[in-house]
Amino acid sequence: MVRHVLVLVLLPLLPTLALADWQNTKWGMAVSQVSAATGAHSTTADERANWRRGDNLPLLSMDYVSGNLRFKDLFYFPKLGGLKFVELHLEDYTKKVDLINALIGKYGPPIEKHESDVGMSMRWLDKPDNLLIGFVDLSIISDASVIYNPASNQSSSGL
Repeated sequence: MVRHVLVLVLLPLLPTLALADWQNTKWGMAVSQVSAATGAHSTTADERANWRRGDNLPLLSMDYVSGNLRFKDLFYFPKLGGLKFVELHLEDYTKKVDLINALIGKYGPPIEKHESDVGMSMRWLDKPDNLLIGFVDLSIISDASVIYNPASNQSSSGL
C-alpha cells in the first residue's frame, strides 16, 4: 500500500492534502522520481548548503499551503541512494501549537520529549505505517519543523 508523509500525519488538520500529490512517493525513490510524483523543484546551492543534514542534502523542495499552515518541504537524499527523509518547515512560527496539537491528535502523546534552553523536541513512532515522526522547535531562532523518516530501512515503504 502506498502511503505518504502528510496524509498520514496531517490529514485531520489539512483537508485539501490530496492536492499535494505525495501519494505516489516512496522511500528510496530517485530524485527524478520524487520530482515527477510531487512537482517539487531542485533546491538552490544556498538551500543545499544551509539545510544540509550530515551527508544528506535537500535536493528538492516545494511550498505547501493548507488552511492556516504554510510549509517549506525539503526532500533529503544521501550522496548515493534514494529519498531518505522529508523535513517540513512551518513558515509561520506562531502556528506551532496548531501543528503540535495535530500531531498529538493523530499519534497521541509523544514517545520522547526533550526541552532545553534553545527549544524542544518530540518524537512519535507510527508502527502501522513504519514512520518515525519528529517535531523540532528551535525557539531561540523561531523555527519549527516536522521530520518524517522510515522507522526501518524498507525502501519500498511509502511516505
